[in-house]
Amino acid sequence: MSKRKACIPEWSRRSWQTLDYEAGAGLERSEVKNLERILDGNPDSYLARLLLAGYYQRSVWEQPRNALNSEKYIGHLLWLIDNEPATIDLQYVTISSATPWFDLVSRRWRKALRSNPENLQVLVNAAHFFKLSSLRKAESLWKRILLLEPSNGDHYRQLSSLYRLHASNPKLLLDKRCAKKATANFAKALEIYAENPKDAPPLKCLRQELVDLQSLCVKFGLKPEAF
Repeated sequence: MSKRKACIPEWSRRSWQTLDYEAGAGLERSEVKNLERILDGNPDSYLARLLLAGYYQRSVWEQPRNALNSEKYIGHLLWLIDNEPATIDLQYVTISSATPWFDLVSRRWRKALRSNPENLQVLVNAAHFFKLSSLRKAESLWKRILLLEPSNGDHYRQLSSLYRLHASNPKLLLDKRCAKKATANFAKALEIYAENPKDAPPLKCLRQELVDLQSLCVKFGLKPEAF
């Protein structure tokens, strides 16, 4: 085992290759200090950055007024976007445009997209990042993703989720057109899943999304013909 791997907290060593971004939320303070010492000697330690980003993200949620934790979180997040933008766990990072560092993170994602125009995971990560702040940007990214993988039902489902979000959230668009697009893309996802059942998500998830879409149709006076 290399020195870098050995420095990772004991509880996570066995799964370090597939370690979750969110696993950092479970770090003890002593483990955080150990990882920060690793970064002092090796600022390019990907795994240390990933774990610390997860830890400080949780800290920011719990103490939103703690400027130091926010600064550390954004520092690690920016490093990941600049150096490892295809990190799967970055798809769980969505930042409101109301946050003071949104513009900075947004610029880094746009730069990563220019450098990786056909990297599917980078496109997916960026699409999730922009889903709250820009329907147009997130929509264009999902459409680019579908050009690369047109037979992936999950992409249509995510696009449906994007439209549903903007159709149902009173702080966003509340747009009937989004409700129609949400329904159409979910129907396309179901069509693909019917052809490839092994690729479908758990039935429980699909049922809940179907219920949400049916409620949306009622709200806007639409007929859920697609279902």
